[in-house]
Amino acid sequence: MDPDTATHMRTRRVRLPRPLRLRRERQRRKWSQFHTGMLAGIEPSTLSQIELGKRPVYPKWRQRLMAVFGLPAETLFAPDDE
Repeated sequence: MDPDTATHMRTRRVRLPRPLRLRRERQRRKWSQFHTGMLAGIEPSTLSQIELGKRPVYPKWRQRLMAVFGLPAETLFAPDDE
């Protein structure tokens, strides 16, 4: 491997997933991940991964979370830029 390639590999940035607004909405209501998961039928660890954008939101989970929060997908699953 030539030195330029080695340097590029060491300095390459990894794009991390962006957290979803779902977490802010949950925290605003003072709900724990456990409580929210119980309401939506989703494991708390899965909910954490969804909130952090590390796991896809499958359609049935999306529907359950929208029902629990009473909010549209555009609100809950938008990136949280704040």
